[in-house]
Amino acid sequence: MISLVSSHKGVATLLVLLIILIGVIVANATLMIISSQFRLSHHQVNRIKAFYAAQAGINYAVERLRTKTWATGTYSICGSGCDVNDPDIPYRVDINIGASGSGINNTRLLTVSVNYTYNAP
Repeated sequence: MISLVSSHKGVATLLVLLIILIGVIVANATLMIISSQFRLSHHQVNRIKAFYAAQAGINYAVERLRTKTWATGTYSICGSGCDVNDPDIPYRVDINIGASGSGINNTRLLTVSVNYTYNAP
């Protein structure tokens, strides 16, 4: 009778350890999925910021052309301390405007490139 009680305690201990192991595996898988989703969404947000930074640069270049105040060179837009200060932009956007060659009716090819630097908090 003593050996029967002892074997039940061993089975119960083994069952508790198995349940704890399954719980740890499920928790680990859940944390990995959450971490992966966080990285993917962070990457997507950065892609959206890059797109709108490029749009801002193109709009800035077009506005400079429209008002006839443009010159080739690099311009910067940021929250403070740049060529254009915009408190809504928490990162630096560099716009490079270049013109090359001569075309039909005294026109030139205009190139606009935009780079932005985002400093993560």
